[in-house]
Amino acid sequence: MTTDGVVVESTAVAHWAWVGLRLTPAPTLAESRAYPDVEEPQLRAETSAAERAWLSALWSTDFGARWELRYTNEIADLPVASTLLGRVQGRDLAEVTGAATALRDRLARTPRHVRAEPILDADQLKSALTPGWLDQRGQFELRKPLDWAWCTRPGDANRKVCFAVAPLVANDLSWEPVWHELANLPSPTTVGFYLEPYQPSDRRSDELRKLVSEYRALATERRPSPLWTETVPPDLFAARAAPGYVDAARRYARRCYRMRISVASAGPLDPSFAELLAATAGGATVCRVAPADTDGAWRNLASVERDWLDDTYRQGSPAGELNAEERILCDVVDLDEASAAFRLPREILGHVPLFADRSAQPASVGGLEEAIGAKADTTRKRIFVSYVREDLALVDKLVHDLRAAGYDVWTDRSRLLPGRRWKSEIKKSIADVDYFLACFSPRYWKDQSYMNEELIAAVERFRLMPRNRDWFIPAMLAECELPDHVFGPNETIAGDMQYADFGKDWDEALRQVIALIGPPEKH
Repeated sequence: MTTDGVVVESTAVAHWAWVGLRLTPAPTLAESRAYPDVEEPQLRAETSAAERAWLSALWSTDFGARWELRYTNEIADLPVASTLLGRVQGRDLAEVTGAATALRDRLARTPRHVRAEPILDADQLKSALTPGWLDQRGQFELRKPLDWAWCTRPGDANRKVCFAVAPLVANDLSWEPVWHELANLPSPTTVGFYLEPYQPSDRRSDELRKLVSEYRALATERRPSPLWTETVPPDLFAARAAPGYVDAARRYARRCYRMRISVASAGPLDPSFAELLAATAGGATVCRVAPADTDGAWRNLASVERDWLDDTYRQGSPAGELNAEERILCDVVDLDEASAAFRLPREILGHVPLFADRSAQPASVGGLEEAIGAKADTTRKRIFVSYVREDLALVDKLVHDLRAAGYDVWTDRSRLLPGRRWKSEIKKSIADVDYFLACFSPRYWKDQSYMNEELIAAVERFRLMPRNRDWFIPAMLAECELPDHVFGPNETIAGDMQYADFGKDWDEALRQVIALIGPPEKH
């Protein structure tokens, strides 16, 4: 269900609602007059303070509110795109929908150096929520540093392992290098910063104080009995960890947040990008997502959630030894830590724009004509991929594979920019491409789909081509009926056209498509 830009999923016991906003920097800070006549170091400090105040004002646990800031490089002609997503939940549908709208309004009150535009189109919001096909080699989670050691006095505290969780540390580093690296990554990549307001209960606070006492005791030399002259030495690891628990009891006694930082790519990713991000976000630790946790990491992004990924988040510590209180310390942050990592987009006056339309930049900027001005590659064969939004994950994988093979692939997500007349743009692109690839699945047969507009335009063009011209390629993502569009005398897609069956054998279907299209370069 979708109402006024609110996407709702319901069960018999609860309703979940999502909203979204597109974020862009003000045209320039000078034009916005947000922070006039300020040098860059001071400007960075002032914008950081404004974002911290904005984040603090958002804090509310009503309706289980949480939000996620995402940066992605997958939109053509945009080096980096930024989206802010919000989620609420509850038992009454009307109340949940109203709470979602109210959350979107609060999120939209960004500092003056950031513009927020609500996403009111349901398909666009679902697309922003749902990550595409991901390569396990390109999935990372960034966590607060976790250290551990076998306890040398297990009998004293009835524990085998001692743990230490370090907080994130705010710094004065610029985020511009991170956004530059993201813009230049070879595969579509998304970085997500999730925050969920959290108020520790009295019980949680008591349990944290017990941990303080426990580690203090382990850190103290003791005599087993008044009759014994020898003493038991302190656990050296516990002695190093004890001050951290004292600090945690102070930090997390009142309003705080649960945090997740995720990196998800459609292709293999060099860990150096995640390491740069971790250092900039306050000294986090980079954890490559374990194979057992890949589905959970995908669901966290798709639903704006923070489910625990045990193999990944333990950071090599023994399974089953982290208790509930120590586990919470792995993702709970205070406002200082949250604002160190949750940074809104910002342009630096005079630098190459990171969040603007590349094609709008002059070709003389730093000799980067090709880097910031490229559109479709006229030297390579162009493939138009038509699909329904519900198949986005599979389509992203297909697009990734075709681009890896060297083709220039057109999709509405990558080439349709705000303000464009989408019907005209689609018809023009279908008329210009070298091949049209139509992706079908049971999801195609819903009541309404913009894919039908594309099919009509494609069939009209195909009917004018010579009979021996290969151009229209049906692709079956999952077993289903094909439509009966007529493309020739007594010929229909369903009855007379061979399709590539990706649902049966992905690699073989991809090989068939590539063999039909031929080398990626035009002759």
